[in-house]
Amino acid sequence: MHTKWRQDQRWVFSRAPRWVNNQKILATADSGSQSAPQIPPAISESPSSSRKLQNFNSSFLEIQERILRLRSSAMMHVRQWEDPKTQKKVRDTIPVTALFKRASELLEQNDSADGFDRGELLKHSLLITLTDWFKNEFFKWTDGNIIRYNNPEKLLETREGMLSYFCLCCLNYFPKIEYNIFITRKGRCGEWANCFGAILRSFAFHVRETYNVLEDHVWVEVRTLGRWTHVDPCEDVIDKPLMYKHGWKKSCHLCLSFSVAEGAR
Repeated sequence: MHTKWRQDQRWVFSRAPRWVNNQKILATADSGSQSAPQIPPAISESPSSSRKLQNFNSSFLEIQERILRLRSSAMMHVRQWEDPKTQKKVRDTIPVTALFKRASELLEQNDSADGFDRGELLKHSLLITLTDWFKNEFFKWTDGNIIRYNNPEKLLETREGMLSYFCLCCLNYFPKIEYNIFITRKGRCGEWANCFGAILRSFAFHVRETYNVLEDHVWVEVRTLGRWTHVDPCEDVIDKPLMYKHGWKKSCHLCLSFSVAEGAR
């Protein structure tokens, strides 16, 4: 509360202005008496604006829940990638020697990049080789249901002593079951990114799992030649992040990347 001096030498106490329904209300009191402020009637919202607000709140909550689900799933994947036992099992599953030989041959054919040592170029050649091999020889796309049998109750139903297989998608051991993903090597973009990320980590690449939250697509980002690079194993493409916007005509307004070292970005 503050005061001001008038010509009749009386103090007038004035209250700070208030805002009601976006209108300024100033309450004053002369000689210690206070008059009640005149508050304008509340402005009622139209049905259309109310519906828009409800739709916005609903969409916002839906996106928030989706982000929380993605975060939980992605962080579980990237933590599993860091397990030394997981990395060893992955390398025991894939033809490491043959892939390094292909990468060396590719480097000999394209050894013309300036500013990078031969080790960095060999690793980038290995990334190109792995992406092509994974897409064309190892993993397949499917639109059907993905049956991982990673439900503990399902596992309890199996007999003890059955042969176990290592699932590259779930990164876990499962009994020998007909629809095991390690056997079928099939999945959608989420399975492709998880499996490919595990393979890259087994070769000591720095990897992020990346989600387009609003368009439901997953790929990876790999640290190569001194920067983070977009890699989509489903399409066998490297460093083409704008293909979703210009080629697929999809929005990329909200993309999140996950890694153990950096968390969510």
